[in-house]
Amino acid sequence: MKKEGISRQGVASHMPLLWLVLLAIMYMVPFLSNTVMAADIMLKKKPPVQAEEDDSDGDEDESATREAQGGTTELQGFIEFENFTGTYPHQAFRDIVKKNEIRNNLSLRTGSENFYFVMNSNVYIHDYVHDPTVYRNGTARGSSFEINFNKLYYNAEFSFFRLRAGNQIYQWGTADVFNPTSYFNPMDMREALFKDQDELRQGVPSLSSLFFIGDDTLELVIVPLHVPALLPEKNTFWELRYEEEGYPISIAASRPMEPDIKNIAVGLQYYKNILSTDVNISAYYGPDTEPLFRPMGTIAVPNEPIAVDVRPEYHTTIKTGLALSRGWNDFVFQFEAAYSPLKTGVVDQDYSGGQIPQFPFKTRTFHALYTTAGFNYMIPMNKLFEGHEGDAVLTTEYSRPTYFSRNIMDPMLGDILIVRVEDTFLYSRLKVLVTGIVDITEKGTIIMPEVQYRFPMGLSINVSYAFIHGRERSMIGLYTDNDFIRMRVRYEYKM
Repeated sequence: MKKEGISRQGVASHMPLLWLVLLAIMYMVPFLSNTVMAADIMLKKKPPVQAEEDDSDGDEDESATREAQGGTTELQGFIEFENFTGTYPHQAFRDIVKKNEIRNNLSLRTGSENFYFVMNSNVYIHDYVHDPTVYRNGTARGSSFEINFNKLYYNAEFSFFRLRAGNQIYQWGTADVFNPTSYFNPMDMREALFKDQDELRQGVPSLSSLFFIGDDTLELVIVPLHVPALLPEKNTFWELRYEEEGYPISIAASRPMEPDIKNIAVGLQYYKNILSTDVNISAYYGPDTEPLFRPMGTIAVPNEPIAVDVRPEYHTTIKTGLALSRGWNDFVFQFEAAYSPLKTGVVDQDYSGGQIPQFPFKTRTFHALYTTAGFNYMIPMNKLFEGHEGDAVLTTEYSRPTYFSRNIMDPMLGDILIVRVEDTFLYSRLKVLVTGIVDITEKGTIIMPEVQYRFPMGLSINVSYAFIHGRERSMIGLYTDNDFIRMRVRYEYKM
């Protein structure tokens, strides 16, 4: 089975030109940090506007003071050990440990206030076995290791606009988890819904420009190369194992769309605050970040029944979106909607009763609407319990895709409701939270209680338990009765 990406022997001939430029920038960072200071001091600019992502690294006041003195280099990160241990009583002893992983996260920012280079990388050492591969966004992996650069860009900001070139994550939208108007960054679904929030989105090599129009902003993003989503892999705990009418399903790895001008992604977002409401209006043309799973035929596996060969496919789409956010007393309300007149899906077939499916399954374009609504409620625990000093938050979010066409295969994730309650104690050192995820369409449920404790000097421990139950047709249901305990030990550092 051919993996997405290229072999190590073909890396040099297939490395995108953008990455060659980025590598040159990495070696020129010390030179750039010094030479841009003169231009930076001569420019009389307004303070930078935070737009699609959070670039703050540590104490902002301290950072601003050092930058005002003429440039700085900041380096910080963390080392983390993560373990997943299954609790299903009827499994073999060798299968109890689902994951052992060491992760080193490194964040670098060097330059002046308005001209700087940013890198955020992750190095993983784990017990998964991969074929050696290099992806279009610079992610490299081999047997039992992986390294990625979800942020690797150069920033240049002037009085009325800002330019960035390199790997970027665009946090368009206002929702906490599912963002219909987040068009560019494909998801990393290799561990289903159990990836950390900062690991769910992949960086994409791109060029972005943000224009300051008074208090409003207009952002233009261009992504020249398609980067596909990462799906659960074979021979792992997360492998998608299910059957359709008695036929085992074999899902191939995602492959990117061919480099072509028609596969370039272009997006535009306009931000304005209207009556204390943050309003974001956006438009997008380019590859859909959500793959469709198209049955292409059958494959014969030795000593196993004939399986259906399902291949993830990507098609270009057109979307327009609206995202709103407004605070009211102790609430913050969010709403997002994205409408597509050009959504592509797989036409389903009824092959129950012994009917023979016709391969490959056909595809069809139709209209689709994606909506997400939710709120955050700051619970006044100090009014309910005298002396309580922590911060308690209730988060609720509902996400729903609507297809305006019949006989189309359902998306990977249907109607999803997320509810989370969290509170802090002991001067915010102890955090207790419970998260519930419900697939309303297919009746799948995840309940995850979690406890976090932060020690002095950057050490923290996190322990959680995942109860999983659902029907087989839901993504949640594929892992039913596979409850597990997750433990993470993290040490944060700063230089």
